[in-house]
Amino acid sequence: MVNYHIYRFKEYSPQNVVNMFCEGIYMTLIDGEKDSVYCVKEVNIEKPVFSMRLKSIGVNTGKKIKVVNKKKQGGLIIQVDKKQIAICRNVASGIIVEFVKKEYPEVM
Repeated sequence: MVNYHIYRFKEYSPQNVVNMFCEGIYMTLIDGEKDSVYCVKEVNIEKPVFSMRLKSIGVNTGKKIKVVNKKKQGGLIIQVDKKQIAICRNVASGIIVEFVKKEYPEVM
């Protein structure tokens, strides 16, 4: 089993968060930011039904996913390949990811 250094980024300044991302520190998906791309490192979900459903959708180890939208107390909308999926915070807390890049929305 790999030791994951999971941090709650609310305690750190934005510059420290960027530095931690560059060092390749893993975190859960609920700690991710909107419009950012992450690489899935591990899926640790207690209920096998949710785990099998995510794997059938395409959330596997090594897959890149994007956080499309994130609510403070609600769930997340993620994009896998060209599919958008809404997941609750409990499921998102079981997905271990690594930061890849930040995508900025296009200005019209």
